[in-house]
Parts: sequence; C-alpha cells; structure tokens
Amino acid sequence: MASSLQTLIKILRLEEQKGYQNKAVIGGFARFAYHWSREAHSQAKTESHHALVDEIARRLREYEAASEDERPAILEEVIALATGQAQAEEEELPPPPAAPEAAPAPGEGAERRAEEEATVAVGEAVAEAAPIAPPPAPEEVRPSVRERRGYARIQRHPASLEELRELDQPVTALSGVGPSRQEQLERLGVSTIRDLLYLFPRRYDDYTRMKIISQLRPGEEVTVIGVLERITTPRTKNGGTRVEAYLADASGHLRLNWFNQPWMAKQLHEGEPVVVSGRIDQYLGRLVMNAPEMEPIEREWLHTGRIVPVYPLTKGLSGRTLRRLVKQVVDEWAPRLPDPLPLDVRERADLMDYGDAIAQAHFPDSQEDKEDALYRLAFDELFTLHLAMLQQRYRWQSRQGTPLIVEDEWVAAFEEALPYRLTDAQHRAIADIRQDMAADLPMNRLLQGDVGSGKTVVAAIAIGIAVASGVQAALMAPTSILAEQHYASLLDLLRASPLGESVNVALLTGHVSPIEREAIYEGLATGEIQVVVGTHALIQEGVQFAHLGLAVIDEQHRFGVVQRGAL
Repeated sequence: MASSLQTLIKILRLEEQKGYQNKAVIGGFARFAYHWSREAHSQAKTESHHALVDEIARRLREYEAASEDERPAILEEVIALATGQAQAEEEELPPPPAAPEAAPAPGEGAERRAEEEATVAVGEAVAEAAPIAPPPAPEEVRPSVRERRGYARIQRHPASLEELRELDQPVTALSGVGPSRQEQLERLGVSTIRDLLYLFPRRYDDYTRMKIISQLRPGEEVTVIGVLERITTPRTKNGGTRVEAYLADASGHLRLNWFNQPWMAKQLHEGEPVVVSGRIDQYLGRLVMNAPEMEPIEREWLHTGRIVPVYPLTKGLSGRTLRRLVKQVVDEWAPRLPDPLPLDVRERADLMDYGDAIAQAHFPDSQEDKEDALYRLAFDELFTLHLAMLQQRYRWQSRQGTPLIVEDEWVAAFEEALPYRLTDAQHRAIADIRQDMAADLPMNRLLQGDVGSGKTVVAAIAIGIAVASGVQAALMAPTSILAEQHYASLLDLLRASPLGESVNVALLTGHVSPIEREAIYEGLATGEIQVVVGTHALIQEGVQFAHLGLAVIDEQHRFGVVQRGAL
C-alpha cells in the first residue's frame, strides 16, 4: 500500500501548488478517488488498511464538491492520513528489492489512461512498495468495501423470524411515507417494506465512467452529462414533429432528437444540466442520439462520483425521493437478512453473501460489485426454481400410478399399419415411454424434436397404449387450429391401429356448439369417449373424466404450470 499512498501524497502536493483548483489530476479528484481506491485496496492486507483507503476516498470525493475555502483543510487532512500511514509502514519494516512496475494491459479504458496521465503529471517516479506493518486498530473499524466476491462487507446481525415479519408491514411504517406517498408506491406494486426492498433498479447511471462528448463513437450505448442548449421544434419532411436540442459539455456538442414526441418540448429547458442515455448514431458526419432517456442531474450524486440506481417512477414520485426510501430500507434490513445458502456452498460457488448482494444491487460501489450482486440474486432465483421442480417431482412420484401395458406384438402391429417406417430415434422414444407407462409411478416425460421429426406419431402410439389398457387419453394444444390438425391426424392413426374403427375420439374447443359440448362432457364423464383433443377448454369447469390415464400437452411452454397441472 506504500506505493499507492506515496503516489497520492505527490498528487496532493501538486494540487496545493495549483491553488486547490481540482486540476492536479485529469477528470477531478472524485473520479481519481475511485481508481486510486481500487489500486490501494488491491495492496491492502488488513481490514484497518481497507478502512483507511475508504476514508481517504470519501474525503477526496468531498474535496471536489467543497468550496475553494474548504478545500485546503480537507487536503491537509488527507495528506495527514496518507503520510502517517506511509511513515508507519516505512519505520516498521525495510523495503524489499525494487521491482519494475507492471505495464497496463492493452485495451484498458480511458479512465485508466487518465489516471496514468495524472500520475505522470506529478513529474516524479513512483516509490517502490514496502511490506505493510499494520497500524494500531481503531476502536471501531467499519466494514471493508473491498471488491471481492463472496466477502461479506456488511456486519451481520441476522433477524429472528419474528423480526422478519416486520418486512410485511405497510410502507406507511417508514419515515416520510403518508397516505399520498403510499398511493404513489402502490402504483409501482409496492405495498409493504418487503416490496420496497425487492424493487430493484431498472438501470444504473455510472458517474464513475461517464464519457465526455469528444470521446463518443457511433454505435456506443453511453450515458453523457451536459447542459441543454438550442431547443427547437422543426417539422420533418413528411410533416411529422421533431424536437431537437443540443447537449453541451466542455468538449463539444451532441444533437438530441425526439421524433413524433411534441410533448418533449415542454420538458426541456435551456441551461438545465441533465444526464442522457442512449445509442450514438451518425447523421451527415455528425454525432446524434435519437430518443434518449433523459433525467435532471442530481448534483449530490454527480459529486460523489459513484454508480446511481435509477428506479421505475410514477407521477408525483421523484427519483430522489424513491432512492431515499429504498436507502432507508436497505440500510436497515440488508445486514439483517439471513442467508439461505450455507457458507461452504457460497464459497464453493464463489457467491456474494445474500445481504451484501441486496445492498450492492441497489447501491453498488463498482461495476464488479453490481455484477456479483445480480449474479447472486439470479443464482438464488434459479436455485429456488430448481428446488421447487425437484419438490414437485417428488410429490408427483410419491403417488401411486396405474401401469399401462401392452404386448410387443400390439406395438409392432401399430407400426406396421403406418405408411412409413419409424426412425431409430422414434423407436428409442417409444421404448422409453413404454417403460415409464408400465411402471406403477406417474410418468412425466418431455418429448423433444424439430418440426417434422415425427413427435405426433410417437404421441399417438402412447395414446393408443393408454386406450388399449382401458383408460382415457387427452391431448391439449394451444390453439384451435392446431387442435383440429391433431384431431384429424390422431383419428387416422388410431383407426388404422389395432384399436380399429371403434375408437371414440372427440374434439373440444371454444368453437364447439353448446349442444356438442354437453354431449362431449357426458361422454368423458361416462368413459364413452376414449380420446379427446382440445384447447384450454379441456381444463374448464365442467370437464370430468371417468378415468384419465394419459395427458399429452403440445407446445407446453405456451401453457402455465397451473394449467398443465389442472389437466
């Protein structure tokens, strides 16, 4: 850490010489603080060192936002912190042999180059790193913000089950939420404190990686900060409306267009600082951003040089207000959420702790933290879904099934009646299905194949086996047209099979007349109808089977889990 500290001290001394103008580093000290802290954290070895780096980075961000009268005192405080730590390290242990500083990897971003240029501006060589001698630990060390996956940065105080029930309190339990604010939040689907905790941002504005206009290139998806200028509403060639404005910063201008959105003209104000996000295009050799997302700049976030969450909003509820409410809930509850995954699982899967992931998903300290947090939350969602599927399978297979068995000769006769030979893949699928149907456990099998691969005939043989075993079969399709096609195909296949002309197959869709529908209902209830093909009508109230033994669902992804389960 000595290398980072001594580099910092040199830059701070240069800032003194420049008259506290925030010009010793390119991009200002808030931006520099982000990159310097990452480098310093990588060299730190103890939690107290990480805490010191965090404190210095915080003061550097405050320095940029402070007035010229306040800056000298802040700078001296940072120099004292950095100098005291550097001297402690030098006095404790001798430095090791000098090692060349690693060259930056090719392709690193403009922010890294800016940091290197700022270091060069000092005009002095960077001192060699010395082994760290830990200083005396302060009385209270706040958690490290070291960007490390699986490293818990929140002090854990897991809530009891009784305390966790407080999450189900209405949002009016929060400070600053009255009936009017409650109504606004309910329009976002937020009724309880738990809802607010899990209302994640729809996007993030990264004020640590903002590009200036002169750095923009066509095809990029970027976020840019600037001031609105020259707002006009010219007509397009075909008589449509176009709102045009220019976004200006110190490096240039960017044209913004909104087509057929005349109301945008009332939302734009010349001289207003805004943040815009969108795709950079090119028109007649000039850069342009069409239909960008735009929001007023909240200066306190800009000065902190951090990643800002952007939440869905509704009329009367500003982004600032919603962020304040979310921050209140996250600070209170993220450290208290129990982690459903054991520590060894988290370490083995390289996962961030759950409470840490919730906090970082809302207010990430870096892009790496955001990605790790979202990865952990996605893992939990898929893991929970997988467990639910396993539980459903266990419940399904714990029931007693009815074995449906036919002789090999019956299947051979069915195949012999077909106008074509089955493929090896179809034979394997039929063998697997017969094995499942012959067991005393319920079958739940996915038959997958390309269009035209012959899935229907495999399903027809399974349906034939069910009917030959004395039970009913149903085939549900997502549309009436598809149901009618399956009905015609099955009717031909089954009547050509050993079942013969006597097999009773019915079609039940929304287009069936009331008289026909009642007749089908009665036939299914008595068992007279052996096979029914239909749409969602098969799971409507009033449909009762005498003994349904096999259900085939075509294009199952177009039906819900409950719908499939109902059949």
